[in-house]
Amino acid sequence: RVLDVALINPSETATDIVVNLNPTGSNAIEARDITQVFVTVDGGATWTEIPVATALSATGFTVSQPANATAGKVQIRVVSAQDTVLE
Repeated sequence: RVLDVALINPSETATDIVVNLNPTGSNAIEARDITQVFVTVDGGATWTEIPVATALSATGFTVSQPANATAGKVQIRVVSAQDTVLE
């Protein structure tokens, strides 16, 4: 699954965004099923792996939205294990 991270208005400078994956809710994926987390700041041209423990931690991780961009640049890809549990 790929999630877009967007700002409502563009900023003239890069904007740091703190991301914390917190799977909750009645149909949420179980945290133990998350096998990999990647982030891109260039619309998917390149991806950087984020350690799963970091992505799920209380402090999460910081990604920088490029200057003058509102959407389409920062994306987070969450890879989950296949299992028999309906989520």
